[in-house]
Amino acid sequence: MNFTFLRTGAKAVLPLAMAALLSACAGAPSITMNAGDRAAIKTVKINPAVQLPEKMYYQGRGQALAMVAGPIGAVIGASAAAGPSGQLVAKMADSKISVPDILKTEFQRAAEGTGLTVVDPAAASDAEVTLQVNAYGLSQSNGFSSLYPMMNVSAVMKKSDGTIAWQKTDFASPLNSDNKTGKEFDDYMQDPELLRNAMTTISSIVSKMLVDDLKKTQ
Repeated sequence: MNFTFLRTGAKAVLPLAMAALLSACAGAPSITMNAGDRAAIKTVKINPAVQLPEKMYYQGRGQALAMVAGPIGAVIGASAAAGPSGQLVAKMADSKISVPDILKTEFQRAAEGTGLTVVDPAAASDAEVTLQVNAYGLSQSNGFSSLYPMMNVSAVMKKSDGTIAWQKTDFASPLNSDNKTGKEFDDYMQDPELLRNAMTTISSIVSKMLVDDLKKTQ
């Protein structure tokens, strides 16, 4: 067996697979806030309902090597990923790790850094932000690395009359420079706090990216 080919192929195929996944989660076209809305919107609330995919994305060493083997290997890899993915989802549920709650907290923290005031969902506000997680999970930066968190999120801000003031989809992958801490599958399973930390880290990165766009004005 040509292990040099497998190593090189696994390094090449993972970024391509990740790019394909994240491109499929592109979301609706971006809308930049105009100057009038920028001046008028001072308070926002975050919709407590955050949509989350039923399945968590997982791309480990076994899946990377299977993908190098071609279409049949890719099918085998996807099937094998269902096992680790399901175990991780169950572990997070048992440990009361809520990705929607973590994302809302990190987005609020980032938004408040821009001068916006985030109010209780039941309170009156100038606008409401709805967050949707299009994809989330753990993946490798190459076929032989540890597992890093990844996430793709869409955010929509609507004014009280229901019109959209701002809209953006952004993502962070294992290739992001701020995404520095990767662990092995067994580490995550043995210590769920590592999963909580991973989801917090990736939620923070994506939230900051979204809020950086929110600061822009047409």
